[in-house]
Amino acid sequence: ILDNLKRQVVLEVRDDAQSIDRWLATQKAEVLTLANSPLTRTRDWAVIKPYFLQEVSRQKEAYQLVFAKPDGSYYGTNFDRAKANARDRQ
Repeated sequence: ILDNLKRQVVLEVRDDAQSIDRWLATQKAEVLTLANSPLTRTRDWAVIKPYFLQEVSRQKEAYQLVFAKPDGSYYGTNFDRAKANARDRQ
């Protein structure tokens, strides 16, 4: 009985790991799509924000989306421009 239980647990863990891998692959594809959008590539938050708000409402798993500029400033669909700067984060 114990061996059967162990096998069942191992199979469940493998199934769950595969589900997580698929979810992560989907999220990566979503991020790449957002990043490569002509709207996002403008780097203009006034243009990007309406697009991101639409995506947040469309995606079930998105709580908010954030756009960071090379200078470390960043904007979010829940807060516009952040007071903090992400330049020093690794």
